[in-house]
Amino acid sequence: ELYRYFDRILCVSEETRQHNFSLLRKYYVSDEQTGTIRNTIDVEKMTIVKEAAKNVIEINGERFFPLGLVPSKKTPTVEIKALNSPSSGKITFVTMGRFSDEKNHAMLLHAFAQVCEKRSDVQLYILGEGPLWNETVKLVKTLKLTETVFLPGFTSMAVNFLNECDCFVLPSKYEGQPMVLLEALALDKAIIATDIPGSRSLLKGGYGHMTPEQ
Repeated sequence: ELYRYFDRILCVSEETRQHNFSLLRKYYVSDEQTGTIRNTIDVEKMTIVKEAAKNVIEINGERFFPLGLVPSKKTPTVEIKALNSPSSGKITFVTMGRFSDEKNHAMLLHAFAQVCEKRSDVQLYILGEGPLWNETVKLVKTLKLTETVFLPGFTSMAVNFLNECDCFVLPSKYEGQPMVLLEALALDKAIIATDIPGSRSLLKGGYGHMTPEQ
């Protein structure tokens, strides 16, 4: 109801602008109110991430990826929060985002379960936290994916971890213009995303595989 009081209504992609316009035009004063300003990323940072040596620590023959530093509550030290590094010889998929309905993690897990029925050389990492965390953990167990799906939680090193994986997956039901897709593109990752306006605006032209949102 407040849109009529603003001079400009801006979206982060042309596809999102058109989608919003088709649904919300009754709240606009005129078509000329709408416009587009695209999101962008820190290209220099992404170049550093892409060209950096692998962020892997080896301890007793096992390889770990550092997710961040955690101050110890018991001693004046800092602990390293780490995750088992993506296995060599495996095709590693990763997604990141809030554990909430619009991110569609349940659909992704059901789809990945079908992949696991046909292949044993795949792994999936879901980075993030949110209100559907417990439900997602239960679904991983129900689908018997505990050996192939990993939920390490939130990490400030998410982009660095993305660089360790083979393919980025974005199963969202809706997005404006996903920054993480820009980051995946900058890191030359293979991409699978649901065919929604925000993702379509970045991947049209063959930059990723689009699949129907279910």
